[in-house]
Parts: sequence; structure tokens; C-alpha cells
Amino acid sequence: MIEVRDLVKVYPGPVPALQGVSLNLPPGMFGLLGPNGSGKTTFMRILAGLLDPTAGKVFWDGEDVTRRPERVWPRLGLLPQDFGFYPDLTGREMLTYLLRLKGVEAPGGLTDLSAELLERVNLTDAADRRTGAYSGGMKRRLGIAQAIAGDPKLLIIDEPTAGLSKMLAEEVYEMLTELSRKDRLTILLVDQEIRHALSIADYVYVLELGRNKFEGPAAEFDDLEKAFWVA
Repeated sequence: MIEVRDLVKVYPGPVPALQGVSLNLPPGMFGLLGPNGSGKTTFMRILAGLLDPTAGKVFWDGEDVTRRPERVWPRLGLLPQDFGFYPDLTGREMLTYLLRLKGVEAPGGLTDLSAELLERVNLTDAADRRTGAYSGGMKRRLGIAQAIAGDPKLLIIDEPTAGLSKMLAEEVYEMLTELSRKDRLTILLVDQEIRHALSIADYVYVLELGRNKFEGPAAEFDDLEKAFWVA
């Protein structure tokens, strides 16, 4: 269980980005929604231990990780919106390189682990193809492969389908749903595409100007007029 209590972040100015956000994240699929400037990115960075809050606490299984954010990292998988690959490396080479950078260890070696991860994201047939020839959906799947390495407890995925066609977006969401249900992961989707997120999320959090605007099961968020940032 991940618990966020009264999280506040004020940037110099002062510019308030988060103003007392509280929520719980048990295993499951969660959509973090809101317009630009709502505080989604700030929240994501604090949860990942990449940014110190001005006030408030983040607890992982009862441990206050705002004091020692490095304790979060071994249990975290992160896929930012912009995730670049070396185009001349194959999918297998790129993933193995990322695992080394991440410090992931595997009893059978990184080569075997890379093969296992590529199979889990349905990229085995494209493992020896250069990433420069990958489609947008394939690149997102390769990014997911590195994010789930090391058996993390939480995946934070920023704009998972940005720039993808409807068909490729559905492919990525189907994969995330399977990971959430099969591996009992907590997956936080930071997304502006409300319809996409609602199609797979178990629970929805909506931020507006750094405050909780809506919190509840995705099934209760059936009135798109609640999506106040959509014209």
C-alpha cells in the first residue's frame, strides 16, 4: 500500500503546485487525470522520489520515503513520456543496456532476463530488429519492458499513449491491464486522455490546481462533463 498524506509543493515565486493532496494506492490500475498545470507531473516526481515536497508525507508499506527517497527506487518502475532509444541498437541490445544502467541483477544473467522481458511485452519476434525501425507502439512496449525489470511494486507511466494511433493505444493499454492483474502491481497512469484511462483504470484521481477534484471508482466517473478540461 502506498499512502500520500497532505502533500504540498510550492515552487519559488511562490507558485503552489500541490495543495494538500491525499490518496491511497493499493495494487491495481489508477488513472491520475487533470489538465495542464493541475500538478500531475509534480505529484509523479515526488512519488518517484525525484522531488522533495514542501510538506506532507509519502508512505510505502508504512515507511516514510520522503525522508529517504532512495528506498523507493528499487521498488519503482518509471516510464516517462519521452523515452529515447539508440536507433542502431536492436531491441535486445537496447534493453540489456538499460538493465545495466538500472543496476538490475538476474540469477541467469541479463541476456536471459532480457529475453524473458521481451516475451512478456510481445517483442520476441522483433528482438533483433533495430529500434530505429520500431513503431511507436513497439517503442512504448520496450519502455514498459525496462520499467517492469526488477519486479517493482509500483509502475508510474506518464502519458502512455501519447502520439500513438487508436489501435496502438489500445494495444498498450491491454498490456498494462494484463500486467496489473497478473502481477498484482500498482500502476499509476498519468494521462490527459480521459477516455483511454477510464477504459482500463480501476480507480480515478482528478487534480485541479493542485487539489483533489474527484476521487473514486472509474465506473462512477461516467459523466464526461466532470472532465472539466474537455471542451
